[in-house]
Amino acid sequence: MFPRTRPSPRLRSAWLRSRTARDLRVGDTIRGDGLTHGGEVFTQWATIVEITPYDTSGCHSFVSGVEIPQRQDLLSFTLWGRLQNSTHHGIAPERTFVTAEMAQSPAREQTLALALAYQAVLSKAGRLTGCFPA
Repeated sequence: MFPRTRPSPRLRSAWLRSRTARDLRVGDTIRGDGLTHGGEVFTQWATIVEITPYDTSGCHSFVSGVEIPQRQDLLSFTLWGRLQNSTHHGIAPERTFVTAEMAQSPAREQTLALALAYQAVLSKAGRLTGCFPA
């Protein structure tokens, strides 16, 4: 039911407030990270204005001289944000995004309570107490 190790603090709060890329729709607002042309990292809330399949027909990857097959289920998102508009390519459908809907919903306190209850049953080593051998 839960992973064996403790996720990073940033991920712990996001699990219950996020959705996978395959579940997102045009009009959803997500928290997106980006990089400016000057090399500055930023985070912004951005609205999805377009979701399309990512065309991998011209993509080739090699490991030790052997070509590896490309995933055919990747997505591209076009985002409009307050700081910057952008397009993100090659997004795996299972990747999770924090959504404004979940982060600002009335269920926010409930999801936080669930996350804290889960955290309370973890040992300092990040294991569920009493469930797994040390």
